[in-house]
Amino acid sequence: MAGADQSIWSDDRVERELAVVDDANEPGVSMDVLLQVTLPFVLILAFLVVTEVQTLTTEIERLQKDVQGTAIGRLARERDVALLELQEQLLLAATHEVGTQARGELGVDRYALLQPSVSRLLAGDVDAEFVAASQQLHAAFGDETARRITEERLRAAVEGRFAEMVGETSSLDGDSRGRLLEVSAAHRESFEAKLRGQLEQTIDAAAATQLDLMLRWINDPEASRQLDAESLSLWHAVAESEDAAVGQEALDAFVDLKARHLADELERLGAPLLDSTRRQAGL
Repeated sequence: MAGADQSIWSDDRVERELAVVDDANEPGVSMDVLLQVTLPFVLILAFLVVTEVQTLTTEIERLQKDVQGTAIGRLARERDVALLELQEQLLLAATHEVGTQARGELGVDRYALLQPSVSRLLAGDVDAEFVAASQQLHAAFGDETARRITEERLRAAVEGRFAEMVGETSSLDGDSRGRLLEVSAAHRESFEAKLRGQLEQTIDAAAATQLDLMLRWINDPEASRQLDAESLSLWHAVAESEDAAVGQEALDAFVDLKARHLADELERLGAPLLDSTRRQAGL
């Protein structure tokens, strides 16, 4: 036994065991041991978390389907449909209100009543209110750039008025009001199309007044007599031509010249024509 004990507790065996312990106490070895111990637990926890999230997601989807099939679900869908219909009606009402207000501010409905007579045009004496209205219309719709800026301004005004109308609907709760303010793509397209239509009507009304003034100017004999020598030579060509085609061509040129003369005169008086009027007159 003494020999056996001596072999177990020999100096070489003790030294080897102590060396192993020393190596295990080194930082790298300790970290390896720690990872070997903790990594399985981390993986198990991660698996449990993912499994739990998937289970909760599935459960939520099931509950949503269950709710949708109940009276509460049907009421929620009916509420969403009602909110969309209310949104459309409020947007159209806001568009009509803003468009009507803009038309009134531009004085389009009174513009025709402000037209000067041909004699006053020839005398260079045009009512200041007609000049101011012409300038205001030209600033809003004179060319494509002005029209685009006006349309953008009125679109913003419609959206602002719509938000005010939603705020004035006191019977809605916070969630419903929030949903109502989220304008759908279809409803946005609808109210913008309505707004463009209102702008077209306003421009057409203003252009119709200017074209009527131009027609009276062209048909007025006194306005023809006061044109320059070039116009008179065209008029003589119209009167003396025996060829119908040549006469019509000369007449068209004469009419165009008179129209340009009126456009220049109105520009000089501070009452410029709209580009829409010029296009329709062929200028």
